[in-house]
Amino acid sequence: MNYINLINAFDREIEVLEVTEDAMIYAVDRKDDSKNRCDIEKLDFNLQKTEPLIRLDYTRIYESFQTYRQNPDFFYAVNVLSDYRVRLRRVDKQQWQIHEDILLNAEGEVLSLYVLDERYLLVTDEVVKDETYTKIYGEPETDSRYMTLCYLYDVKTGEKFPITDRRFGCLPDTVRTYRTPHGLKTMIITADRALYTTDTKAFAAAASSGQTLPMTAVRTAEADGPVYFISDNPEGFYYRINSGQTETVYFCGCDGSEKQLYVYPYDSGETYFYDMTNGHIFCTQSQDGEKSVKRLACVTDSMLSLSFEQDYGDFTGICTKDLFLTAFYKEVQVKEDTEFRECVAVHYMDGRTPDIFEGRCMYDGGKVILLRSFLAL
Repeated sequence: MNYINLINAFDREIEVLEVTEDAMIYAVDRKDDSKNRCDIEKLDFNLQKTEPLIRLDYTRIYESFQTYRQNPDFFYAVNVLSDYRVRLRRVDKQQWQIHEDILLNAEGEVLSLYVLDERYLLVTDEVVKDETYTKIYGEPETDSRYMTLCYLYDVKTGEKFPITDRRFGCLPDTVRTYRTPHGLKTMIITADRALYTTDTKAFAAAASSGQTLPMTAVRTAEADGPVYFISDNPEGFYYRINSGQTETVYFCGCDGSEKQLYVYPYDSGETYFYDMTNGHIFCTQSQDGEKSVKRLACVTDSMLSLSFEQDYGDFTGICTKDLFLTAFYKEVQVKEDTEFRECVAVHYMDGRTPDIFEGRCMYDGGKVILLRSFLAL
């Protein structure tokens, strides 16, 4: 089997958190004794057995697992309460136990959380513009009645330390922390599309004492062109620099080493798909003639191209040596109503007729996974 079919494995929506070689970790909402809860479980692909890992006393409607992939050892289950305070529970990924349960009294509406280490978080808030904030953070660049704040949050003490370094900005695009032989290192892509690296411990120490942030510029938009994050793995991350006419893809290791991978002409009128696991970057090909067939070229492999009938929808960006996937909506009559249900088409490289499934797809850990979809428009 070239893909893992889990369409009939679950009777409700799940949120996939991680896929490994032989298992999948996911979150699912359930109700027990009239109480809502969220269970995190592990499914063994080979044994087809489920192992419960931890139970949280709120559903995913109120839970967020946005920090799950930010740290290899733990994550925060984020729960926004009715009074807009944010409950954070630090969950150990090895023992699956809660080691911290705190309330974050945010300044306003939390936009994002980034884990630096067990003690510090980077938090971005949106607040109503006020002199109290502008004195500390400066005047925002827009005339909006709202402004965005970024601060270092000390989980142990509840203290907030404003990040006012102009290089950093108020709303970073991407923050990732990696474990290296020399300690934790943090990569930051700013809103201005610049790439910086920093020693995590030194960054937290400087921010909490009001000193200049020890950030080393790897790329700046002015000198190199805007930087865009693509994806990461335990060894580092992939990013691209777009000059308008060309695009260059790099891999930056956790140790700061950098390698240029691909350079290719860039057409702003086309759509690009980045699959760094397989080293594929696909580009749509606009056609003046036949409209019933969609075509994509692989800019990293001139021998690889894809084509499919437009009835099969749009390319998902998922492509292996044996198959690729597209997604579309199917019209279904339900009593007197019309629904549009999510579908996946599995296309085979050997030209076989595509397999059609009512469901959704994902690609993680080098595996293609089909899941049931509960979305109906």
